[in-house]
Amino acid sequence: SGPPYYMPPLLATQLCTIFFHIAGVLALFAAARRLANTRVAWGLVCLYCGSLAVLGIGGREDQVAGITFVSHIAPASMTLLAFAALGSPVVSGVMLAMSVGVGFYPAFMAPAWLGFYWNDRTKRLRFMIGFGLAAAVIAAGVYAMSRPAGERSRLGTIMYDTFGHHTDPRGYGSSAFGF
Repeated sequence: SGPPYYMPPLLATQLCTIFFHIAGVLALFAAARRLANTRVAWGLVCLYCGSLAVLGIGGREDQVAGITFVSHIAPASMTLLAFAALGSPVVSGVMLAMSVGVGFYPAFMAPAWLGFYWNDRTKRLRFMIGFGLAAAVIAAGVYAMSRPAGERSRLGTIMYDTFGHHTDPRGYGSSAFGF
């Protein structure tokens, strides 16, 4: 059945969640202030912090989103860091790829990022290079450090565990704070 899964200490998970949340909020504030002004930045921070994505949905036993899950806060925060880096297409591309490495759903935002840079060929190319290289490095690392499980290939195991974690109601949420 393989080696046992050891849960990380609760305090480590909580500190990780807090770090990601604060980083995301600061990134959102910086990006909004640069794109508009301080008043708009505070408004967006308030909207984000008051959203169901941060506050969560459900009660004590059936919480399905929010700051109680590092697996929900970390990808959002990394995406906000990519948003704050829009002025540098390479850095923004790398940060967006890193957000995908933290939680796969930001991959679906790549077309929007590409659209942001679409009218400037140089910026579009730089974004694609940053995103592509970072994604390749992350994917290679995950592949190299993974092992096949059961009847699945190494890639099959990665896909099953990634999507299975997010879609299997029996497996999701079995660790504290989704970590």
